[in-house]
Amino acid sequence: MARICMLLTVARWAEMRNFYKQAPALARDGHEVIFMADDPGRKVTDLFTIHVLSDRQRRMAKFTGSLHLLPLILRLRPAVLQVCCLEQVPLGLALKVVSRIKVVYDSREDMYHSIRDRPTRFPRWLQWIAAQCTRVIEHLAARTFDGIIASDPAIFKIHRAMPDERKTLFFNTALLSQFTRDYLPLSDRPYDLVWLGVTMRPDLGFGVFVEALRILTRRGQRFRMLLIGDVKLPERAVLDRTAEELEISGNITITGYIPYADVPAVVRQGKIGLVLLPDMPKLRNNISCKAFEYMASGMPVISSDLPPQRLFIRHGQNGLFFEPGNAEALVDAMTTLLNDPWRAQDMGEAGRKAVERYWNNEREQEELRRFYRKIIAGPRRGRRMRRPADKI
Repeated sequence: MARICMLLTVARWAEMRNFYKQAPALARDGHEVIFMADDPGRKVTDLFTIHVLSDRQRRMAKFTGSLHLLPLILRLRPAVLQVCCLEQVPLGLALKVVSRIKVVYDSREDMYHSIRDRPTRFPRWLQWIAAQCTRVIEHLAARTFDGIIASDPAIFKIHRAMPDERKTLFFNTALLSQFTRDYLPLSDRPYDLVWLGVTMRPDLGFGVFVEALRILTRRGQRFRMLLIGDVKLPERAVLDRTAEELEISGNITITGYIPYADVPAVVRQGKIGLVLLPDMPKLRNNISCKAFEYMASGMPVISSDLPPQRLFIRHGQNGLFFEPGNAEALVDAMTTLLNDPWRAQDMGEAGRKAVERYWNNEREQEELRRFYRKIIAGPRRGRRMRRPADKI
């Protein structure tokens, strides 16, 4: 068995993909996992070791490409370093030059379009340059690293310079061990609609959500809404003002930040789960993992009709699609399920069965174990590799 370092600098220690899913899977396979992250402030696991990074070490990563952590990694001498975000890729490239440590990149986003299109205070030309640099850096990683873990089929394809046998898909699905079946029938749950998300930014569906509230109220539809996440200013001010104007303030509950370990108990208070993503290039390549958590909780999903969601949501079977950004179409889907609870119950059950059979993280963890066994046992990646054929 091997020593594996998993490095987190942007995400906090409780990141659901790495802390709750990947690191435990590798530790249970007998590997010595060193999880490098911020200080949890208490003992949080017996499965693997947490190597605490100071706030300064984590902040410096965005300015140094994590190269300031090179001496630390060399002292730890892992067999494999898993870099978990773009700002760690320069560190991985340096390790390939100065050591024999294998490097795996956990590529979870379409970083090119994320940087190019995300609203910022920077001028568009500077965003374009940053996006091009991102493309070059990720191409170098695909040419030299020993493996890539892709979050989505589209991300798998983006890294064409990495041979297919050195790539794997790890869907960010729900753990059945966390999302157990002991939930209430939909009819007994206190909230009609649930929107799960750590933040609710204007570019990620907040606008269509506010407009949908207006339409629902105008149609006289009764509902109780649960927002799971941290709604910050100025979005909170807009939401409060809208709710007060429509006289529905008592219908909307906002939880604030919820630790991932507590999410299952909160999500299952709702009847219908919402995925409100707009149609933009990045979101045509990235799956919304909250849909898996809705399905695991026995809930039907109302989702923007985007290619990634079509992989696992079947319209009319376990969810309903609406045209992205179309508030009227969103409300039509909401009222369809709110006014037909038996259909909603059947669709929620179909979603739960799909999770139990296909879309659960226990399956993904087994694939991750096989991938790491192959990477550890196989040869270290050389500089010259053939260009792979597409398999997805």
